[in-house]
Amino acid sequence: MALKGPNEEDRRKLHAEINQIVNQRFILATSAITAFAALTVWMIPKDAQAQADVGGFPFIVSTILSLLLTAIYCLSHQLKNTMRVFTQYLAETESSDWDLDWAKYREQPHSGYTRATASFFLVLNAVGFIFAFSLAYMYSVHFPCAALIFAVVVLVATEVLIYRMGYKSLFDNEGDIKKRWQELNIGGDRGSRSHVLRPPSGGRPRPRAGLKAMRCVWS
Repeated sequence: MALKGPNEEDRRKLHAEINQIVNQRFILATSAITAFAALTVWMIPKDAQAQADVGGFPFIVSTILSLLLTAIYCLSHQLKNTMRVFTQYLAETESSDWDLDWAKYREQPHSGYTRATASFFLVLNAVGFIFAFSLAYMYSVHFPCAALIFAVVVLVATEVLIYRMGYKSLFDNEGDIKKRWQELNIGGDRGSRSHVLRPPSGGRPRPRAGLKAMRCVWS
């Protein structure tokens, strides 16, 4: 069964959904900064003047920060996969020239929002651990080796996960989404409703005007 393709109102809805997801991903990035600032401040000993022994507390907070940043990044990654459902539908029905061109562009190595976001989270995660290590080194009477080892294990695991998701397409469902839309569109005339408008009183079909709705798609 062939896909019917979106009409003009459907396109507006899809573009609005895509823009909303882009905004949500931006909000998640700013939330990561807020979490980073709050937890790094929490690491600082309250009685630093008295050279209080902080023990492994900074590493515990660093571990919490690593897990929280990874969770936020995973949510942003899932939002990207959700956005791909919409963009691949527009591409399969040939309802968006931009999505068709952008898909071709991304076939070659490029720098986009996905890798920039991954780098951003990688840096925050690493800086959080370095800050915790510095505090433990300065304010611990007995250096907390056990807490350090645990924090390092969590740091390495989360860094590798974020890197593979952002740079190696781990858990990226774009290929499966594209295949699913293609299977649903087998035997159909791609874009039959997308590029042609029927005149109300007969006559030859005329090409539809370019879509005026503006949106931004970040990869």
